[in-house]
Amino acid sequence: MRKKKIENEPLAKELSITELLGQTFIKTPRSIFKRMQSDDIIDRQMAHLHLLLFGICYHTDGYCIVNKRAYTCRRGEFIGKQSTLAKWMDVSGSTLSRLLKRMKYLKLISIQRIIGGSRIYLTGYDEFTFVPTEPETGGNKKTDVSKSSAATQMAAAERNMGGRSMQNPTNQPN
Repeated sequence: MRKKKIENEPLAKELSITELLGQTFIKTPRSIFKRMQSDDIIDRQMAHLHLLLFGICYHTDGYCIVNKRAYTCRRGEFIGKQSTLAKWMDVSGSTLSRLLKRMKYLKLISIQRIIGGSRIYLTGYDEFTFVPTEPETGGNKKTDVSKSSAATQMAAAERNMGGRSMQNPTNQPN
């Protein structure tokens, strides 16, 4: 039985904006947000699942434990149970399965079955979110931008325009 959601339920305490939003952000393709506004419910659900996977996938390489088994996890992967994803999405397991199959068909993800769960890899995660840590060359900024990844181009554009990381004076390099 689902817990009834109360729309205007008061919060236990007043939270600051930092507590509500957190202190870190991730880069997310705008196409996901565009699909979230689609008239087609399947496209909306798929976009919500894609956004959920972007938020919960591993952001660094490491290890995780699923059903008392250790797995190596890579950037852009979610390793866990599909039933957990279905619960977080508030959909049935069969609906989640259909959404995952559609995303796999569209090459947005790849899925590998593991004992007690699934390994779901977000296609293009590294190319989109990875920001290289190479030192700046100090040359012509327009020609320094590598055309190999969207993340590199985005990072260069933020540097040139004084992006979000430049707005807070405490984020400035020493």
